[in-house]
Amino acid sequence: FLLVGYYRDEAKPTPNDGLSPYFMAGVGLMDRVELGLFVGDKVDDDMVYFLNLKVKVLQETLKLPQVAVGLDNIFSPVGETSVQDLNPGDDFFNHPDKADYEMFSPYLVASKQAVVLGMPWMFNMGLGAHRFTGQVARSRVWNGLFYSAEMSPFNNFFVQGEYSGHDFNAGIKYAYKNWGFKIGAQAIEDL
Repeated sequence: FLLVGYYRDEAKPTPNDGLSPYFMAGVGLMDRVELGLFVGDKVDDDMVYFLNLKVKVLQETLKLPQVAVGLDNIFSPVGETSVQDLNPGDDFFNHPDKADYEMFSPYLVASKQAVVLGMPWMFNMGLGAHRFTGQVARSRVWNGLFYSAEMSPFNNFFVQGEYSGHDFNAGIKYAYKNWGFKIGAQAIEDL
């Protein structure tokens, strides 16, 4: 279960600031399948909701990465590839996270754990469509490619960075038993 409240403060495409809560829940099935539910973030007083599905194809070994395929944003109200074609007045036209909600976003991702400089790291690299593709010229350079790295300089504390396919994001995470606390910044290239 994940409960998130993030603060938006942006000037473009339209001024938008305030707290935007959302909720996610996930369940693992048969040690290979993950099913997730997203609910939250209003658009014109309607809640955004969708499902995510991920299947592990290859288990990680000492030499090989874990490989998974997935489909995000099943039943999302933002149609496939419509983000680039929205017009003034359309639902989501002024929504700052519309690219993250594009319907039926498939991907393939490889993940590998490693010890680097005496610290545990997790590396992920993948290729996807729709929500994983750039909406502006600067993010179309690596269209569909996404990657992340996470390091743990000391027990239960993690530093994270990622390129989501259209934004650079960074954060820190602290884990305590079954609880995790995160703080992050999205689209840091926009300051």
